[in-house]
Amino acid sequence: MRKNLIVVFLLAGVATLLWAGRTLYVLESLTPKISRKPAKELSVEGKGFRFRNSWFELSVLPLAPSERSEFFRAKGLQDPFEDLKPEQNFVFLKVRFENLGKSDKLVFLPQGTLLGDSFPFDETRIYQLFYRGKEPDKRLAAAGKVLFMRNLVLPTGFWIERLMVFRYDDPYPVRRIRLTFSNILVGRKVFNVSFNFRAHFVKEKIR
Repeated sequence: MRKNLIVVFLLAGVATLLWAGRTLYVLESLTPKISRKPAKELSVEGKGFRFRNSWFELSVLPLAPSERSEFFRAKGLQDPFEDLKPEQNFVFLKVRFENLGKSDKLVFLPQGTLLGDSFPFDETRIYQLFYRGKEPDKRLAAAGKVLFMRNLVLPTGFWIERLMVFRYDDPYPVRRIRLTFSNILVGRKVFNVSFNFRAHFVKEKIR
């Protein structure tokens, strides 16, 4: 009898692990989360953030798949990411920089940015994402025209707006995700800017 009970508990434990392994958390949306006393440079703009000081302005807006596709269409391009599935937990951010300074260039290194623990996709990872799929050259060309993947040097009085791509690869959900832009350079000044987002996950079962 005791052996039978042990077997039952073992089987129950295995079943629980298998069931847990079939649970997937899909990151459905990110919304701004701001403290009660935010920095004066920081404001919420719709579903995104804006940071503005005397040297530059930085705005960030999370995009839903339909908004991402519209961004590509507005530039006369087909969305190369249209085949991605929600459960892959890709995150697309529309990022806009404007150099407000009078003499110094703004330098932005995309790979100095973190969304949680995830770095943005660079040229290598974008290539790995597309090269085995259909029309890889066309997709790579479209991504290259729209994504922040290379270092940016922005003269005074100019602005640029592009997308950044991340993938949330933690198997467990969180309530808050921090987006941090590190080492934004304007002349000899160095800026680190962070935005906090509420993360909304949907729990799904894989069949």
